[in-house]
Amino acid sequence: MAKPEFFTENIQHKENPHDELSPHMSALVIVSHVKEGLALAKRHKLPQPILDAIEQHHGNGLISFFYHKAKVQQQKDLDTAHSSGTINDSDFRYGGAPAVSSEMAILSLADASEAAARSIEKPTPKKIGNMMDDIFATKIRDGQMDHASLTMAEINIVKQSFVFSLSNMLHGRIPYPKDHENNLDQPTEPPSDPSPQPSKANGLAG
Repeated sequence: MAKPEFFTENIQHKENPHDELSPHMSALVIVSHVKEGLALAKRHKLPQPILDAIEQHHGNGLISFFYHKAKVQQQKDLDTAHSSGTINDSDFRYGGAPAVSSEMAILSLADASEAAARSIEKPTPKKIGNMMDDIFATKIRDGQMDHASLTMAEINIVKQSFVFSLSNMLHGRIPYPKDHENNLDQPTEPPSDPSPQPSKANGLAG
């Protein structure tokens, strides 16, 4: 990966290099890893499914952190009569294509979910579940699931599975009732029989 020091998992307690960049420049750095990753994969003649995964794992999704940072900066500029122009969300979107298969859609959800879950302070299954609700709703609302053949029931099963797996990975072990009186903090086992309903995600994305 080019410029790995600009990605959250590599910053941790180090100085954040984005502090020295404008939101637009930060977005360009983040977006570039898809294009550079795709070029690297082609150079090493990786198979097409891998190329598809690289291109589609972010889709054309919004890099919301830097988009909202730019909006805040714009408002400050307006308040001080130093406006820097209109903020277009297209300047803060990945250049890939939304997922076109169930596998790529799940990969996209997994990538966003794992990264977001690691940002939770003192993670618990309940906190992780709330975060997954936000991540999945944002992906659907942004149209990233529109071309994938997943029903809403299947998407919900994927979400439950992520909560269960991430809770184990980040929380050490699953809290059972004997450990905590609040059962709301206990993750739910992924259902063994999905029995998905026929409604499609793209039909409910709004």
